[in-house]
Amino acid sequence: MGIEAIIARINDDAEIEARRIKTEAQTRADEIIREGEKKADHEYQAVINAGKREIRQLSAQKRSHVLITARRTVREMKESLVSRCFEQAAEELSTVRNSADYPGILKHLIQEGTESLGSGTITVSVNSQDYHLAEDILSGMRESGMIISLSENPVSSIGGAIISSNQGIRVDNTFESRLERYRGLLLFEVSTILLGKEQTQNE
Repeated sequence: MGIEAIIARINDDAEIEARRIKTEAQTRADEIIREGEKKADHEYQAVINAGKREIRQLSAQKRSHVLITARRTVREMKESLVSRCFEQAAEELSTVRNSADYPGILKHLIQEGTESLGSGTITVSVNSQDYHLAEDILSGMRESGMIISLSENPVSSIGGAIISSNQGIRVDNTFESRLERYRGLLLFEVSTILLGKEQTQNE
């Protein structure tokens, strides 16, 4: 097998691995959202039912206050639910480094970051536990002519990497940062669930 064929095979395998990792990540994100929907439905119904019972017991003058309190409770519940989902996700991600999939995941995150930065001198920062693995990954990338080095300054992260260019542009692909990027999306999903339930209750 010639060198060109070997390189082509490596690229094909890398693309397949990246697609698989992306699919698994999306599947897990969907599972977290579904779990959140179940929790939101159960807790929301409990809040609404309790609120209804209280409203029936109170005079008309106090109903407005109860409704305001119920809305505040739902908002706090929504924020609490999102926080719990992210805590659970963070706990699960903290174990990924010890899995057989982690080398492929780290490689994908580094490659994704370098593609975003384009050409030029690139520096990769990882947790000290990932030094040897990251160096192996970067060695393979250098063979393609990329100017890329491993920073001697470790980052405090449960996984992933920070990729920086010599122009000062930085791509934070640590697990924590990528998880935080999903917070807004998850908050929107939970809001949609709760608002939908509230509209149904008001009809």
